[in-house]
This record gives sequence, C-alpha cells and structure tokens, in this order.
Amino acid sequence: MQSGFRLGVRALTLLGLAGALACKGEPSAPQPPPPPPPAPPAPVALVTVTLAAPDLTIGQTAQATAVLKAANNQVLTGRATTWSSSDPAIASVSGAGLVSANAVGSADISATAEAITGSARIRVFGSNPNLALENVYLTQAVQRYAGGIPLVVGGNPVLVNVFGTLDHHYGAGLPTPMVRIEVFLGPTLLLTDEGPANGPLEPDVDQAFPLYRSVLPASIVQPGLRIRATINPDGVLPEPVRSDNSWPRSGPLLIAVQQVPPLPLHFVPIFLSVGGSTGNVSVGNLPEYLVATRQMHPVSTIAADVGAVFSSDVNFGGGTEAAWIAILQQLDLLRVLEGSASYYVGALRPPPGVNFVQFGGYGYIPSNPQSTGPTTRTAVLVGVGWFNRDRQTTELVAHELAHTMGRRHAPCGGAAAPDPAYPYPGGTIGVVGHDLFSWSQSGGGLPVSIDPNTADVMSYCVPAWISDYNYQALLGARGGPISTAATKSCDCLVVWGTVEGNTIRLEPSFVAPPPAQPSRPRPGPYSLEGSTASGVTLFRISFDAVEIDHAPGVRHFNFAIPLSAADRGALARLRVEGNGSAAERNVSAGPPGHPAVTAEPTGAGSLTLRWSRAEFPLLVARDQVTGRILGIARSGSLLLREASPRVEAILSDGVRSVMVRLPPGSGGVKK
Repeated sequence: MQSGFRLGVRALTLLGLAGALACKGEPSAPQPPPPPPPAPPAPVALVTVTLAAPDLTIGQTAQATAVLKAANNQVLTGRATTWSSSDPAIASVSGAGLVSANAVGSADISATAEAITGSARIRVFGSNPNLALENVYLTQAVQRYAGGIPLVVGGNPVLVNVFGTLDHHYGAGLPTPMVRIEVFLGPTLLLTDEGPANGPLEPDVDQAFPLYRSVLPASIVQPGLRIRATINPDGVLPEPVRSDNSWPRSGPLLIAVQQVPPLPLHFVPIFLSVGGSTGNVSVGNLPEYLVATRQMHPVSTIAADVGAVFSSDVNFGGGTEAAWIAILQQLDLLRVLEGSASYYVGALRPPPGVNFVQFGGYGYIPSNPQSTGPTTRTAVLVGVGWFNRDRQTTELVAHELAHTMGRRHAPCGGAAAPDPAYPYPGGTIGVVGHDLFSWSQSGGGLPVSIDPNTADVMSYCVPAWISDYNYQALLGARGGPISTAATKSCDCLVVWGTVEGNTIRLEPSFVAPPPAQPSRPRPGPYSLEGSTASGVTLFRISFDAVEIDHAPGVRHFNFAIPLSAADRGALARLRVEGNGSAAERNVSAGPPGHPAVTAEPTGAGSLTLRWSRAEFPLLVARDQVTGRILGIARSGSLLLREASPRVEAILSDGVRSVMVRLPPGSGGVKK
C-alpha cells in the first residue's frame, strides 16, 4: 500500500513539475496561419449577345443568349442579367431572353449585367414580301441624302440614287424587281430609264448603298426638271401593298437647278530667273490641271487658256513662305496690269536641288468671293510633273481656286486657320460623293463612290473629295452677282504692300498704262493717303488687306487708282496707316531721273535687264507693241525668259515712275 502510494505521489510530482515548467514560458506547438480571405468576384467587362435566328417572320420566336466575360476573357456565370429591346413593337424580349417578332422592321436585343451591355440586331419580315421606295436624290459630285444641293446646268452627268426597302427574305426563287425612272420637263415626259434593282434589298435603308443607281445625261438639267421613281412597276413581284412603290408619293418631284457662268481660268508659266526653272503648263497638259476642278467644283464651261511666260526675280530657294507670297503678289500685279477678271493660276517649278516644299501652293481668300478686283482671283502653285503623287497638282488647282472663292481650310492634317463652321469632325466630307466626271470620260459601269470618311479637298489630307458644305458654298460664290471692275482702262497709280502682324510694308508704287483698270477696295481698318510736297491731300482711301491661305499672319493690298496727269506729277508722299502702325514713301525733289538700264541678249528669245536698284527699287518689263507684261523684279537684274523684239520698262523711284524703251544692248531710251 505504501509503495503504491509513493508511486502515485511521484507521478503527481512529475505532472506538477511539467505544469510549473509550462508556466515558466516553455513554447507551445506552432499553429498553422489562418486561410486568406476569398478573392472578390471578377467584374463583368464584356457582354456578347447571340440570337438563335437573326431573321424572323412576324409571329415567330427565337432564343437570345448572353455570354458574360471578365477582362481576362474568363467566362462568368451566376450573374444577374436583364433583357431589353430597342423597339418592343417590332421585337419584344422576355426576362429569360426569348425574342418575339411582332412587326416588320429591325430592333436591337440587349442584355445588361453589372452596367455592361451587349446587343444583337434582329430583323422581322412580313409574311408576304413588300417593296417600298423611301427616297431619291440626284447628284453631279456630292449630295445630301435629303437633297437640297442644286444641279448645275451644263455640268457633269447626273447620278440618280434610289433608296427603298424589302420587308421580307429575298429568296432565290423571287424575280428581281425593276426600277423605273421618269424624267419630266414641266408636264412633258422627257425620258424613261428602267433596269433591275442593282443594290441590296433589305428591311432598312443604308444611305451608302442605294437599291438602284443610274446615270442620266447632263442635258436633262434644265429649269422645270422633275423626276419620279417606281419600283416593281409591272407587278412581277406579288406585294400586299402597291401604294408605297413610287417616290415621291404625291407625284414627280421638282429638282432645284442653278446656272453658273463659265469659269475663266488663265494659267501663267512662271520663270524663276534665280535658279532658271519654268513652270510646266502648256496647252498640251492643260486638261491635266483641270481634272479635279471638273470632278469636284460646280462648273459648267471652263474657259481656260495659257498665257506667256512671266519672269520673276524672287529667290524661291526651298519654298519659304516669304518666297511664295512674294511670287503671289507679283502674279496679282500681273493680273491688275492686264486688266483681267479671270482667275490667274501661276505654275512654277522649284529650282534644281529643291526636293521638298512645305506647301504646294498659295492663294488669296477674299471676303467677297464675287469680287474681280486685286487680291481676289490669284493663286500660284507647283506645276504638273514635279510631285511624286500624280494628282497633287490637279487637287492643288481645285484647292487654291476654292480659296480664291472665299473657302477656308477643312480641319485635317494641321491645316492653317481652319473654317470654324466646318460641320464634320476630322475634316471629312461627311456624305457620299460620286465621280461623275471620270465616268463621263470612260463610260460604262457606274460612277465611283467616295466614302464619307474621305478628307475634304480644302484640308491637308489625302485622298480628297469635296464636302456638301464646301460644294454648296462654291455654288453660292459662282452663282451670285459679280461685282466687275470698271470697263474703262486708265493710267492708274498702282499702290501695293503687305501687312504682317503689326508691321505695314509699302512697296514701290508706279503708274500702269492701259489695259489696267481702276479698282475700289473694300473699306476696312487701314487708310491710304496720297499728298503733295506741301501736304495737300490728293486722295484718301479706306481699305482692308486680304488674307492668304497658307500664311494666316500675312495680308496683301493692291489698288489701281485713277489719277489725272497733274495729280500724278504732284504726288510726293504715300502713307498707309492702321491698327497702330504706319508706313510711307516720299520722293526727292524733282521728277524721276533718267534710268540707266541695259538690255543684253542671253540666248534664244531671252534678255537680261540691269538697272540701279538703289535709284529704282522696282522694274516692270512690258512688250512695247502688245503691252504684255514680261516680268517684275526688285533686285536690279532680271532675266526675261521670253522677251519680245521691242521691250519697255516701267521703273519706280518709290512713289513715281518713268517709262523707258529698251533696244537690246543699249542703255535705254527715255519715253
């Protein structure tokens, strides 16, 4: 008993000792870490809807299915999804995605989960097929779906676009419906065009894909033009309704037409005496210059010709802005001196060694596109055969001509000073265009369609076409009243210069003999005053300088002022001021001295003129017999590329001028 007792005590003592040791800080066994919290469910990033049958007939049903995916493309399940229809009257959808076809048309069936939506389109057809015409428009280059742009009398052929719908599956066994176009002149039927539908027959109208297209001759464009289109005119395709087969429903539609005057274009080959290159324009390649204008401008007749070579001493260099605008200004002087109301297009060729120009042309942007006065109808550009892109020059002609008719840039390609009212983002044309001119040259097939996302020709982007916005504006510019210059020519004082920022530069004035014509500038913030040596005012003119398309900070002015011989002799001071700046020129005492001018033949038909630039900072070379302007120079030396046997020169001392006749090889004879 004792022995058992002692063992029991020992066991107890050992247990107590173990407990004591534990109490004194002996570590317990390690425990596993708690499990991480569950990851949050991935959000829905994409909903894709599919339809068991995308086309239904009224009364049928189809199951719609939605697949939900996370951003990593993992398919998600167990998410709440709601169903909806864009037009329940056409196709409704249950909460389980069952689609019911209720009426003819199209609807979008959508599934939404966690604010993410996906859709699929369903088309509902009638139990019997029915054709309907919805719209017809006529175009010669560009047109809105709703119409509104007049056709040009004597312009391009006319493309008729017919739009309609078929509210049924177009089965293989159904006959192709015919489309009939009837053209009336007043009440008289002028012609009928009929052919099978050559476009898609669908339940919805697609403005880019008419169901029928046909080209009609330009001769139909006359005042009183009316048109009517009919589909399935002979009823070969059975339909439940025939009252919607004609457009317009009320009878032939009166089409707006517009007369435009002939477009007078005068191309001038420019000879750069510094560098020795001549613009490549001739009667032979003139049609190449006109292609884009005939394609895109609202024109009837283009009265185009090529003038004689015009020599300039401007150093073109690498095509700096200063060089371009100096040549533009000289070309505008040429137009004033020749008394012309035509649009002048100067063609130059960069000198050898110049392989790149930032801009291919420059032109004026007059505030009054109907004006024919100075700084209105003048542009200069690189001629054909220099650019890598074949269409570059012809599109430049269309671009610069539009500038001279008051159009600004479209906002594409970083175009300078874009038109703030341009209606389409990115400078696109916004509507479908059509190339009727090229079709008229080749014939056959149908005209090329131009995508609405194509850049406008007034932008810096290519390929290019013209928007309805700019086309209609050009119609207004060409079709409005023309304010022509006075018909009586005179000995006019030509005053010209530049406004650049806050600086006014007044160039040497001179007297231009007939056929120069007087011009009246548009009143504006600047004034020009001519006075005598004693301060008597001979004339004072208010004017506004004119913008230049690719040089928005530079403006030009140019006036031909009729003055009597007595006033021309008394003129001693010219002053231009405005917007806080001023510039003036004064004459020294006495009349201009006798110019020392030499004329030296330098090759077949060429002549080099030299004079004192310090005494006479401007020379204008003319043909003594015809009065044709041969060149303009400021440098003291001018190589005339095409001289005449008898040359005369107008030399300006800054305010007044003198005329001299220049027998080749002599010092000149005062006239």
